[in-house]
Amino acid sequence: MADKPQTISTIKARAGATPHIVRYVLGISLVLAVAAMAWVMLAAPETPDAETPVVAGATAE
Repeated sequence: MADKPQTISTIKARAGATPHIVRYVLGISLVLAVAAMAWVMLAAPETPDAETPVVAGATAE
């Protein structure tokens, strides 16, 4: 005769605790990534106008 299947709780099936630290790590990482991108965009030098040709070794008059 076949044995009845055993049912165990999800805590015992995981064999450990599941702390919610991951959501904090993801949130902080997202904020830092957005701050880094904003800093790069604000600190980047402006590009020259499209009408002004850029020539290596030329000086502005």
